[in-house]
Amino acid sequence: MNITNLNPDTDIGASAWLVELEAHRILLDAGMHPKLEGRDALPKFGKAGTHTRDDATSDEMGDHINAKVGG
Repeated sequence: MNITNLNPDTDIGASAWLVELEAHRILLDAGMHPKLEGRDALPKFGKAGTHTRDDATSDEMGDHINAKVGG
């Protein structure tokens, strides 16, 4: 298993993790930082590559889901 932190900072917000296990590439969370705007508020999706097979959400707070639903 490989877990990649896609969070842009150590502060809260923009929570995102890429979990890779065998053939599975799972995006866990995709939030937006509540105090930032535009690309600065997003996780570092470029570190995840171009394709994930699945996604999961740990909770429904905006800092975990807003990048999935458009803010």
